[in-house]
Amino acid sequence: MTSQWLLSVLGVKAALLALAGLWVARRLNGDARLVWLRACVLALVLLPTLSLILPVLPVPLLPTDPPETPIALQAAQLADTAPAGSVTDPLDWPVWVYGGVFGLLLLRLAGQLLVLRGWARRADRADSVGGSSVDGTVVGWSRDVSAPVSFGWLRPVILLPWPWRKDAGHPRVRHALAHEMTHVQRSDWPWLMLQRTVRIALWWNPAVLWLLRRLEEETELACDRQTLHVLRSPVAYARTLLELAGQPAPAAVVAMAGAREWRRRIENTMNYHLEDSMKLTQSKIIGLLAPLALVVPLAACQLTRAAEPPPEPSVVAPAPAAVQAPAAPAVAPPAAAAAVTAPAVAPTTPTAPTPVASEDEHYFAPELAHSEDKLTKEELEYRRQMREERKQAARLAREEAREARSQARAARDEARVLRELKEKELRAAERSMHQAERLRIKAEKQARLAALELDQEAERQQKLVDRQAALAEANQEMQREMLLLQAELEEVRQELDIARRQLEKVRVEEK
Repeated sequence: MTSQWLLSVLGVKAALLALAGLWVARRLNGDARLVWLRACVLALVLLPTLSLILPVLPVPLLPTDPPETPIALQAAQLADTAPAGSVTDPLDWPVWVYGGVFGLLLLRLAGQLLVLRGWARRADRADSVGGSSVDGTVVGWSRDVSAPVSFGWLRPVILLPWPWRKDAGHPRVRHALAHEMTHVQRSDWPWLMLQRTVRIALWWNPAVLWLLRRLEEETELACDRQTLHVLRSPVAYARTLLELAGQPAPAAVVAMAGAREWRRRIENTMNYHLEDSMKLTQSKIIGLLAPLALVVPLAACQLTRAAEPPPEPSVVAPAPAAVQAPAAPAVAPPAAAAAVTAPAVAPTTPTAPTPVASEDEHYFAPELAHSEDKLTKEELEYRRQMREERKQAARLAREEAREARSQARAARDEARVLRELKEKELRAAERSMHQAERLRIKAEKQARLAALELDQEAERQQKLVDRQAALAEANQEMQREMLLLQAELEEVRQELDIARRQLEKVRVEEK
């Protein structure tokens, strides 16, 4: 494994596959989106293996090799002449960094699984909770969790918070148990372990991390939909979600709490009847195999450098003409005139040694190469003056270039300082925005809680009003009955009076 293979397979190819999966997932809904994202995760798992076993399909997109510089040639010669046993290749440090972080994250996941095993061992097992049967699944009350969690595949375990044991018949307990039982029925925990393994292997790839986070959210949303199909009480279930929002949950379990997008879950819960059917059509199932078909050509592709263009035919430049001597001035100086009238055979004078060209005279070598024995003293002096002037002009040009470089360096430093200040301002603005977002979320949560409390208070007031109305109606009914009883009692009294008078009359007649 090399850093180039890591960058190509686990970097570029995995990122392209993850971004394509996210793009398609935006156009799906319901359980189709969940199955599509899971198929993308399976494709990511198969990508490294297929890249090693499939034949290479070259894709010439990289630029051609740059021409070798003298420094590169010198380094290659040093590498060739290095003694045996010396190390000349640089350390492939990205591979070591990747392996170290991968090992640490794998050990962390193993430690979390051991912690879950200890939680299951210490939990107090319950055969039934709130009248719901839990056959085939271990359900227990645990002091180690603050929210309902579930884990395990062959022998799944559901742990409920210990304080909930006092109110085992509360709707919150029934909702949480139904949610976790849905996770167990859907076998979400093995998929979660596969996602954690992919996250550990591709911990440095932001596109893959984005895909895995979206898959976790879709898993919770699908579980909420299936739970609501059983409970049929979205308002009460939304209250339970709101109570559990923000509760911490371990990374190696599927939990009703701990989801980041709890607001989206509550909205989908309130509108669950608008969701599509949970049954997947045959066309959708065929479309879900697309990631597995896409990963094969993607794994076979390999970026290569483009072919070098054919060399152009060389054109031989003509030889430069000989340097002509400068024309003599129109009016010759006196010394020159004397030389003309002198006899043809003049005594030869020894020529001065040729001076070594300095760094500044390197640019004027063609003129120095001209033979000076045929020139007069005035012409030599004139040429020396010209060379001095050229030297002075070249020195001034170098000084101006040095000054321009220093000014450009100062401008770059100033631009870097300004850029750092702008970055600091942007970071401060981002922190302020994050703080405002947190405050807004907190305010929305408090507003929802207040709205729920107001709804509960309104329900209590309505019940009280209904009870008072029923009592008033019962009181009126009792008053009507009392009036009827009083009327009947008055009739009985009158009859008794009549009977008493008749009895007295009979007694008087008998006497």
